[in-house]
Amino acid sequence: MPTGTDALAALDIGDPALHQAIQRARRVLDKPIALLIQGESGVGKEVLARALHASGPRRAGPFVAVNCAALPESLIESELFGYQGGAFTGARRDGAPGRVREAQGGTLFLDEIGDMPLAMQARLLRVLQDRAVVPLGGGKPVPVDCALVCATHRNLREAIAAGQFREDLYYRLNGLSLPLPPLRQRSDLPQLVAQMLAEALPQRPVALSTELAAAFAAHRWPGNLRQLANALRTACALLADDEPEIGWPHLPDDLAEDLRA
Repeated sequence: MPTGTDALAALDIGDPALHQAIQRARRVLDKPIALLIQGESGVGKEVLARALHASGPRRAGPFVAVNCAALPESLIESELFGYQGGAFTGARRDGAPGRVREAQGGTLFLDEIGDMPLAMQARLLRVLQDRAVVPLGGGKPVPVDCALVCATHRNLREAIAAGQFREDLYYRLNGLSLPLPPLRQRSDLPQLVAQMLAEALPQRPVALSTELAAAFAAHRWPGNLRQLANALRTACALLADDEPEIGWPHLPDDLAEDLRA
């Protein structure tokens, strides 16, 4: 796939910091190097992870996403590594392969890796070292071959110093660090807005009013891309068929209040 037309190119629309991260990632896409995406909540870490998968040599394989912060500690082991039938109360009789094995031939994306319990960090480290998974309840190790992309909003070096994250796992995951800038630091907000509006209303051209565009540019966007996308989605839904511009009446009330503050 030509690099100018792939999923990464669609994200690379003008911000220098994001461009640098994407260019660095491109150089290792075909190599067995783990990627660690770092950035605030809402900056698009999973979006980048999916684009990396779709632009890489494993794009025909599965993309398996796991939010480590959303899984209860009691379930994370069986969810990630699978289990043998009858391994615990409530287990399926035929067992389950686990998310790591489901990513065979594709990409495993571990979101919020910094929130993974220490005991599970040790299990994950062993899987990465051995390139094999032993299901909960025993059995033979099952070889796994997948690209690994992790993401976190936490400072993992500080977590290591606090005894909350394994240093050996950190160096295993951090083959290449890809920091994503928060929206308030990005220089491509007009392009982002135009891209999101075109996706939301592909059948007709829509733009922000001049006053609103200036207010958007001055806003800090604490929710980053997620907040911007949700606001524009709502605005497009409130836009009448004969209105070419999004103005103040089309915004969610809380955002309009923040922009005017």
